[in-house]
Amino acid sequence: MSKTGAWRLTGGIFFTLLLRALKQRSGKREFFTDDSDGLSEPEVLYGLSKVIRPDLQIPSKNRKGTIKTDTSNHKACKKNGGSYFPFEDPSAIEAFDVRVRNMYSSVVNDMATFVSSFVDIKSSDGDDVSLVKALLAVINTDDSIHDVQEFYAFPNGATVSKKKLLHSPQICLPSFLLGTWHYAVCRSEKNIFGRETYNEWYPPDNHKIRSCTIKPEEYFDGNVDILYDLDNVEEVLNADDVLDAISENEQDSAESNEAAKKQSPVGQQNIFQQFGNGNNQYAYAHIVNIGR
Repeated sequence: MSKTGAWRLTGGIFFTLLLRALKQRSGKREFFTDDSDGLSEPEVLYGLSKVIRPDLQIPSKNRKGTIKTDTSNHKACKKNGGSYFPFEDPSAIEAFDVRVRNMYSSVVNDMATFVSSFVDIKSSDGDDVSLVKALLAVINTDDSIHDVQEFYAFPNGATVSKKKLLHSPQICLPSFLLGTWHYAVCRSEKNIFGRETYNEWYPPDNHKIRSCTIKPEEYFDGNVDILYDLDNVEEVLNADDVLDAISENEQDSAESNEAAKKQSPVGQQNIFQQFGNGNNQYAYAHIVNIGR
Protein backbone atom coordinates (compact mmCIF):
# COMPACT_ATOMS: atom_id res chain seq x y z
CA MET A 1 0.00 0.00 0.00
CA SER A 2 1.40 3.41 -0.89
CA LYS A 3 0.23 6.94 -0.33
CA THR A 4 -0.09 9.41 -3.16
CA GLY A 5 0.89 12.67 -1.46
CA ALA A 6 2.79 14.28 1.40
CA TRP A 7 1.39 13.86 4.90
CA ARG A 8 2.05 16.60 7.47
CA LEU A 9 1.41 16.64 11.20
CA THR A 10 -0.35 19.94 11.88
CA GLY A 11 -3.02 20.96 14.35
CA GLY A 12 -5.77 20.42 11.78
CA ILE A 13 -4.54 16.95 10.86
CA PHE A 14 -4.28 15.98 14.54
CA PHE A 15 -7.82 17.26 15.08
CA THR A 16 -9.13 15.42 12.03
CA LEU A 17 -7.73 12.11 13.26
CA LEU A 18 -8.95 12.71 16.80
CA LEU A 19 -12.53 13.21 15.60
CA ARG A 20 -12.53 9.59 14.42
CA ALA A 21 -11.90 8.38 17.97
CA LEU A 22 -14.62 10.24 19.87
CA LYS A 23 -17.10 8.68 22.24
CA GLN A 24 -20.45 7.73 20.75
CA ARG A 25 -22.69 10.76 20.33
CA SER A 26 -26.08 11.11 22.02
CA GLY A 27 -28.66 13.82 22.50
CA LYS A 28 -28.78 17.12 20.64
CA ARG A 29 -26.10 18.00 18.12
CA GLU A 30 -25.95 21.61 19.26
CA PHE A 31 -22.84 22.91 20.98
CA PHE A 32 -22.11 24.90 24.11
CA THR A 33 -25.65 24.37 25.45
CA ASP A 34 -26.91 22.64 28.60
CA ASP A 35 -28.54 19.81 26.65
CA SER A 36 -25.64 19.25 24.24
CA ASP A 37 -23.81 15.93 24.44
CA GLY A 38 -20.56 17.90 24.50
CA LEU A 39 -19.07 16.05 21.54
CA SER A 40 -19.62 18.51 18.70
CA GLU A 41 -16.56 19.45 16.67
CA PRO A 42 -16.38 22.99 18.15
CA GLU A 43 -16.58 21.56 21.68
CA VAL A 44 -13.83 19.04 20.97
CA LEU A 45 -11.58 21.76 19.56
CA TYR A 46 -12.43 23.92 22.55
CA GLY A 47 -11.37 21.05 24.82
CA LEU A 48 -8.06 20.71 22.98
CA SER A 49 -7.60 24.48 23.14
CA LYS A 50 -8.00 24.42 26.91
CA VAL A 51 -5.00 22.09 27.08
CA ILE A 52 -3.10 24.95 25.44
CA ARG A 53 -4.78 27.74 27.39
CA PRO A 54 -6.59 26.51 30.54
CA ASP A 55 -8.32 29.84 31.16
CA LEU A 56 -9.98 29.91 27.72
CA GLN A 57 -13.58 31.05 28.10
CA ILE A 58 -16.66 29.45 26.53
CA PRO A 59 -17.81 31.62 23.61
CA SER A 60 -21.03 33.60 23.77
CA LYS A 61 -24.09 32.23 21.97
CA ASN A 62 -24.01 34.95 19.32
CA ARG A 63 -20.62 33.68 18.14
CA LYS A 64 -21.76 30.14 17.35
CA GLY A 65 -21.70 30.67 13.59
CA THR A 66 -18.19 32.05 13.72
CA ILE A 67 -16.97 29.26 16.00
CA LYS A 68 -18.41 26.58 13.71
CA THR A 69 -16.71 28.13 10.66
CA ASP A 70 -13.41 28.55 12.50
CA THR A 71 -13.56 24.90 13.59
CA SER A 72 -14.19 23.67 10.04
CA ASN A 73 -11.39 25.82 8.66
CA HIS A 74 -8.97 24.53 11.27
CA LYS A 75 -9.89 20.90 10.58
CA ALA A 76 -9.46 21.35 6.83
CA CYS A 77 -6.16 23.21 7.35
CA LYS A 78 -7.50 26.30 5.58
CA LYS A 79 -6.60 28.60 8.45
CA ASN A 80 -5.06 28.38 11.90
CA GLY A 81 -8.39 28.56 13.67
CA GLY A 82 -9.77 32.09 13.71
CA SER A 83 -9.69 34.74 16.42
CA TYR A 84 -11.41 32.75 19.17
CA PHE A 85 -9.13 29.70 19.36
CA PRO A 86 -5.54 30.26 20.59
CA PHE A 87 -3.70 28.95 17.53
CA GLU A 88 -3.03 32.40 16.08
CA ASP A 89 -1.96 33.87 19.41
CA PRO A 90 1.87 33.66 19.60
CA SER A 91 1.84 34.42 23.32
CA ALA A 92 -0.58 31.56 24.05
CA ILE A 93 1.42 29.09 21.96
CA GLU A 94 4.69 30.18 23.55
CA ALA A 95 3.19 29.87 27.04
CA PHE A 96 1.93 26.38 26.18
CA ASP A 97 5.40 25.39 25.00
CA VAL A 98 6.94 26.68 28.23
CA ARG A 99 4.35 24.80 30.34
CA VAL A 100 5.02 21.54 28.51
CA ARG A 101 8.77 21.93 29.01
CA ASN A 102 8.66 23.11 32.64
CA MET A 103 5.29 22.06 34.11
CA TYR A 104 4.70 18.77 32.31
CA SER A 105 2.85 17.00 35.11
CA SER A 106 0.16 19.67 35.15
CA VAL A 107 -0.27 19.75 31.36
CA VAL A 108 -0.32 15.98 30.89
CA ASN A 109 -3.04 15.74 33.52
CA ASP A 110 -5.02 18.31 31.51
CA MET A 111 -4.65 16.06 28.48
CA ALA A 112 -5.65 13.03 30.56
CA THR A 113 -8.83 14.87 31.55
CA PHE A 114 -9.50 15.64 27.88
CA VAL A 115 -8.99 11.99 26.92
CA SER A 116 -11.34 10.85 29.67
CA SER A 117 -14.02 13.30 28.51
CA PHE A 118 -13.82 12.88 24.75
CA VAL A 119 -11.92 9.82 23.52
CA ASP A 120 -13.53 6.39 23.14
CA ILE A 121 -11.01 4.15 24.90
CA LYS A 122 -10.98 0.37 25.19
CA SER A 123 -14.04 -0.05 22.99
CA SER A 124 -14.71 -2.99 20.70
CA ASP A 125 -14.31 -0.68 17.70
CA GLY A 126 -10.68 0.01 18.62
CA ASP A 127 -10.94 3.68 17.65
CA ASP A 128 -8.26 4.65 20.16
CA VAL A 129 -5.90 2.08 18.66
CA SER A 130 -6.58 3.42 15.18
CA LEU A 131 -5.87 6.94 16.44
CA VAL A 132 -2.44 5.94 17.75
CA LYS A 133 -1.62 4.04 14.56
CA ALA A 134 -2.77 6.92 12.34
CA LEU A 135 -0.71 9.51 14.22
CA LEU A 136 2.36 7.27 14.09
CA ALA A 137 1.79 6.79 10.36
CA VAL A 138 1.66 10.55 9.80
CA ILE A 139 4.77 11.12 11.94
CA ASN A 140 6.56 8.39 10.01
CA THR A 141 5.67 9.74 6.57
CA ASP A 142 6.15 13.43 7.41
CA ASP A 143 9.65 13.91 6.01
CA SER A 144 9.73 17.48 7.34
CA ILE A 145 10.06 15.88 10.81
CA HIS A 146 13.65 14.73 11.16
CA ASP A 147 14.51 11.46 12.89
CA VAL A 148 16.12 13.36 15.78
CA GLN A 149 13.09 15.59 16.41
CA GLU A 150 12.06 15.26 20.06
CA PHE A 151 8.48 14.67 21.25
CA TYR A 152 7.31 15.15 24.84
CA ALA A 153 5.57 11.80 24.68
CA PHE A 154 6.53 10.10 27.96
CA PRO A 155 4.40 10.41 31.11
CA ASN A 156 7.28 11.77 33.21
CA GLY A 157 8.02 14.57 30.74
CA ALA A 158 11.02 12.91 29.11
CA THR A 159 11.44 13.47 25.39
CA VAL A 160 11.83 10.80 22.75
CA SER A 161 13.06 11.20 19.18
CA LYS A 162 10.85 10.50 16.19
CA LYS A 163 12.93 7.45 15.33
CA LYS A 164 12.66 5.97 18.81
CA LEU A 165 8.98 6.88 19.16
CA LEU A 166 8.17 4.90 16.03
CA HIS A 167 9.85 1.85 17.62
CA SER A 168 8.53 2.33 21.15
CA PRO A 169 7.10 -0.90 22.62
CA GLN A 170 4.79 1.10 24.90
CA ILE A 171 2.57 4.13 24.31
CA CYS A 172 0.79 5.95 27.14
CA LEU A 173 -2.20 7.51 25.42
CA PRO A 174 -2.48 10.84 27.32
CA SER A 175 1.24 11.65 27.12
CA PHE A 176 1.48 10.49 23.49
CA LEU A 177 -1.44 12.71 22.49
CA LEU A 178 0.06 15.63 24.40
CA GLY A 179 3.44 15.15 22.74
CA THR A 180 2.00 15.01 19.23
CA TRP A 181 -0.46 17.87 19.87
CA HIS A 182 2.34 20.02 21.31
CA TYR A 183 4.53 19.41 18.27
CA ALA A 184 1.68 20.01 15.81
CA VAL A 185 0.68 23.42 17.18
CA CYS A 186 4.17 24.63 18.12
CA ARG A 187 5.99 23.73 14.91
CA SER A 188 7.16 26.66 12.79
CA GLU A 189 4.92 25.76 9.83
CA LYS A 190 1.35 27.03 10.00
CA ASN A 191 -1.73 24.82 9.96
CA ILE A 192 -2.14 25.36 6.22
CA PHE A 193 0.95 23.14 5.83
CA GLY A 194 -1.41 20.17 6.24
CA ARG A 195 -3.84 21.27 3.52
CA GLU A 196 -2.60 18.78 0.92
CA THR A 197 -2.82 15.97 3.46
CA TYR A 198 -6.43 16.80 4.29
CA ASN A 199 -7.36 17.07 0.60
CA GLU A 200 -5.79 13.68 -0.08
CA TRP A 201 -7.81 12.07 2.69
CA TYR A 202 -11.00 14.03 1.96
CA PRO A 203 -11.00 14.94 -1.75
CA PRO A 204 -13.22 17.91 -2.75
CA ASP A 205 -16.48 16.75 -4.32
CA ASN A 206 -18.35 19.65 -5.91
CA HIS A 207 -19.30 21.28 -2.59
CA LYS A 208 -20.79 18.03 -1.25
CA ILE A 209 -19.92 16.70 2.20
CA ARG A 210 -16.48 15.19 1.83
CA SER A 211 -15.93 11.47 2.37
CA CYS A 212 -12.72 9.96 3.68
CA THR A 213 -10.92 7.87 1.06
CA ILE A 214 -7.85 6.83 3.09
CA LYS A 215 -7.35 5.21 6.48
CA PRO A 216 -3.94 6.46 7.64
CA GLU A 217 -3.80 3.83 10.41
CA GLU A 218 -3.38 1.16 7.73
CA TYR A 219 0.00 2.65 6.85
CA PHE A 220 1.66 1.81 10.16
CA ASP A 221 2.66 -1.65 11.37
CA GLY A 222 4.14 -2.87 14.65
CA ASN A 223 3.51 -4.22 18.14
CA VAL A 224 2.69 -1.52 20.68
CA ASP A 225 1.51 -1.86 24.26
CA ILE A 226 -1.01 0.97 24.79
CA LEU A 227 -1.59 2.17 28.35
CA TYR A 228 -4.60 4.15 29.59
CA ASP A 229 -3.84 5.11 33.18
CA LEU A 230 -5.67 8.43 33.48
CA ASP A 231 -5.17 8.94 37.22
CA ASN A 232 -1.41 8.65 37.62
CA VAL A 233 -0.04 8.83 34.11
CA GLU A 234 3.33 10.10 35.32
CA GLU A 235 3.83 6.77 37.13
CA VAL A 236 2.71 4.48 34.32
CA LEU A 237 6.10 3.66 32.93
CA ASN A 238 9.77 4.46 33.36
CA ALA A 239 11.21 6.35 30.41
CA ASP A 240 14.71 4.90 30.82
CA ASP A 241 13.33 1.34 30.76
CA VAL A 242 11.36 2.08 27.59
CA LEU A 243 14.33 3.73 25.88
CA ASP A 244 16.45 0.70 26.73
CA ALA A 245 13.75 -1.55 25.29
CA ILE A 246 13.62 0.55 22.12
CA SER A 247 17.36 0.11 21.64
CA GLU A 248 16.98 -3.63 22.19
CA ASN A 249 14.11 -3.77 19.70
CA GLU A 250 16.15 -1.91 17.10
CA GLN A 251 19.10 -4.27 17.64
CA ASP A 252 16.85 -7.33 17.52
CA SER A 253 15.23 -6.00 14.35
CA ALA A 254 18.60 -5.53 12.68
CA GLU A 255 19.72 -9.02 13.73
CA SER A 256 16.45 -10.53 12.52
CA ASN A 257 16.79 -8.84 9.15
CA GLU A 258 20.32 -10.17 8.81
CA ALA A 259 19.21 -13.67 9.77
CA ALA A 260 16.32 -13.52 7.31
CA LYS A 261 18.81 -13.04 4.51
CA LYS A 262 20.44 -16.37 5.42
CA GLN A 263 17.38 -18.53 5.93
CA SER A 264 13.69 -18.70 5.12
CA PRO A 265 11.29 -17.55 7.82
CA VAL A 266 9.57 -20.39 9.67
CA GLY A 267 7.06 -18.35 11.64
CA GLN A 268 6.59 -15.39 13.90
CA GLN A 269 7.28 -15.23 17.61
CA ASN A 270 5.60 -12.64 19.79
CA ILE A 271 7.79 -11.40 22.65
CA PHE A 272 6.13 -9.79 25.65
CA GLN A 273 8.40 -7.63 27.81
CA GLN A 274 7.95 -6.27 31.33
CA PHE A 275 9.16 -2.76 32.10
CA GLY A 276 10.01 -1.02 35.34
CA ASN A 277 10.91 -2.40 38.74
CA GLY A 278 7.68 -4.34 39.19
CA ASN A 279 6.02 -1.69 41.34
CA ASN A 280 4.58 0.39 38.52
CA GLN A 281 0.85 0.15 37.89
CA TYR A 282 -0.10 -0.62 34.30
CA ALA A 283 -3.82 0.14 34.42
CA TYR A 284 -5.91 -1.08 31.50
CA ALA A 285 -2.82 -2.16 29.55
CA HIS A 286 -3.20 -4.54 26.67
CA ILE A 287 -1.18 -5.60 23.67
CA VAL A 288 -2.25 -4.06 20.41
CA ASN A 289 -0.99 -5.85 17.34
CA ILE A 290 0.14 -3.25 14.85
CA GLY A 291 2.22 -5.35 12.49
CA ARG A 292 5.38 -3.53 11.44
